[in-house]
Amino acid sequence: MANKKVKIELTAVDTTKAAFDKLGGRLKSIGGAAAGGALALIVNKSFDAVDALGKTSTQTGIATDTLQAFHLAARESGTTVEGANTALIKFARSVGDASRGLKTQADIFKDLGVELKDTEGNMKSFDTLLEETAIGVSNMADQTTRAAALAGLFGRQ
Repeated sequence: MANKKVKIELTAVDTTKAAFDKLGGRLKSIGGAAAGGALALIVNKSFDAVDALGKTSTQTGIATDTLQAFHLAARESGTTVEGANTALIKFARSVGDASRGLKTQADIFKDLGVELKDTEGNMKSFDTLLEETAIGVSNMADQTTRAAALAGLFGRQ
């Protein structure tokens, strides 16, 4: 069999590179300010989100990583971050009300099998209570009872 060599010359790259360079120069002059403005907007929104996270954490005593996870779940379920924050603040109030002996809230936690205090009599962490509440709700057989418990602890959100 004869040894054949094929030589292929690609010039398209050089031709298109020149066109893209020319276009890029035009976009830089036009879009530099727009790109800077967009970046500033993204940074500003990020700071706003971090600020809101910190404020909600301070208000509720919820760890920021728990809040972030809750926010992600809220977005994926179609709820807003603000709605998630409202629900968590309501849950924190429910925990406080139940620990002060408010019967309505205490009965909901009792129905879920959630004890607010540990075996030594210390208040459990918010994260622990949230996790135990989620387990208790998921163990409820009746959808109506589950919805009522969630609304009682978290509000309509």
